[in-house]
Formats: sequence, structure tokens, C-alpha cells
Amino acid sequence: MGGCTTLHAASMQGQAQVVEWLLLTGAAVNVPNKDGNTPLHSASQGGSKEVVELLLRNGADVGCTRQDGFTPLHCASYHGRKEVVECLVQNGEDVNFHAKNGSTPLLCASQGGTREMVEFLLQNGADTGCTLKNGCTPLHCASQGGKKEIVEFFLQKGADVRCASQDGYTPLHCASQNGDKETIAFLLDNGADVCCTKKGGYTPLHCACQNGKKAAVEFLLEHGAGVCCRTKVRIL
Repeated sequence: MGGCTTLHAASMQGQAQVVEWLLLTGAAVNVPNKDGNTPLHSASQGGSKEVVELLLRNGADVGCTRQDGFTPLHCASYHGRKEVVECLVQNGEDVNFHAKNGSTPLLCASQGGTREMVEFLLQNGADTGCTLKNGCTPLHCASQGGKKEIVEFFLQKGADVRCASQDGYTPLHCASQNGDKETIAFLLDNGADVCCTKKGGYTPLHCACQNGKKAAVEFLLEHGAGVCCRTKVRIL
């Protein structure tokens, strides 16, 4: 992450006194680094509510976006910074803003946050039907992140355990790629198909094998995955 200023560095590390001093000496509050991250992005990722509030009081743009379209709320949501998420939402940041890949704060929170954070975003108007541009849902993201509690929450809310992205990727593919056995087991217990295939014939077992998730490989085999299943395309 090149082009960071001293204000970026202090904001990321939650150094409130330093941030305040830098602002008093004229540091630019909305200056981006080479990736478009502003000090508010850095503070949101770092998780200091005190620094976030300090930057906002000094003119930080709550809706600023970096090059990939991520806002500070995306960053805080992905990194599980609940207090910062609440602060940004209370200061008017759009809970349904789509980044360039279609990601929303809810999708980010589903993969990297907590159930409590997901519930907070939904209570504040987040769209549970949001998807990435490739069709991945919040359930896909929670499965990818190995967030069993969030997976359970979305299934309780009626999410389809067998929902597929545009290329046929299911939540079970995502969980198998991550290798989290608890999430894999929960999906299977709730109707996921252990032999489902995505585009090219890739099964969840292929995903676990490709990513070196030995425990997941063993678990999938114990629950009916076919060790001799073949893809329709070359892997190498």
C-alpha cells in the first residue's frame, strides 16, 4: 500500500493523540494513497472508533471510495470492527453502497465480521438480497469466511443452502475452499449436496484438495464425496 502519509499510518494504528496533532499542523484529512485509501479507510480498518470520530469531526468524507470502490464501511465490516461500523452508519454512510465487484458492507461483514454486526447492518437497512457481480450471496461469503454462526443466521432467515453463483459455485464449495469443518458439516446437515458441481465440473472436494485442506478432504470423503470425480476441464 504505497503513498501513505503520516496521517494514514497514525490512523491505522489508532494513535489518536498523534492524529489530532497532525490535523492541527495541517495534515490533509482526505488525501488518498496510491490505492485510493484515505486516512478514514485506514482508521476504519484499524478499528479505532476514537480516531474515526476525530477524522469525521475534522472533515473526513464518510462516503469516500478507494480505487476498487470500497468505502470505510466496507473496510470496517470486513475486518470485524463493530464499533466503527456503528459509528460510520450513524454518520450517514450508505449501508448498501456497491463496490466495483458488487460488494456491499453486508457481504464484507458476512465474510469477515460477526453475526452481531450482520444483524446491525440489516437492522439499519442493508439489503439481504445483495450479491457480488458473480452472483455470490451473503451465504456464500459467510461460508467462504468459515463463519458458522453467520451461515446459521442466514439459513434461519430462509437463505437457499444450494444457491449457486453464475458459475455454479455453492456455499459448500466456498466452505470447502476455506476448509472449516464446522461450516462444512452445518451446510451438509442443512441439505447441501456433497456432490454438487460448479462450471467445469469442480466439486467441493476439488476445492478442498486444491487448497490443501486435508481435514476438509477427509470429512467430505466420509460424507459421500467421490474420490474419483473428474472435472470437465484441465486443472494443469
